[in-house]
Amino acid sequence: MDHAGRRYGMLTVIERAEGESKWLCRCDCGNTKIVHGDLMRKKSCGCLPPASKKPYGEATKKHSIRQS
Repeated sequence: MDHAGRRYGMLTVIERAEGESKWLCRCDCGNTKIVHGDLMRKKSCGCLPPASKKPYGEATKKHSIRQS
C-alpha cells in the first residue's frame, strides 16, 4: 500500500524509505524521520510527549498513600 501524501497526526508521508514498511515522513515541526508503518499512528516525530504520560509528580499525586 502506498502511503505517500497521507497524514497521520502531525506526520505527512513523503515516500517509502529503505526496508520493508518504512516511510520517510515530515512532521509539522519541520523534522523528517523514517518511521515504521506500524508506528505512524504515534502522531509526531517525537517532538510531542505521548498524551498518556504525565510528569512523575502529577502521576503520583492521585494515588499516593499517606502514612500517619
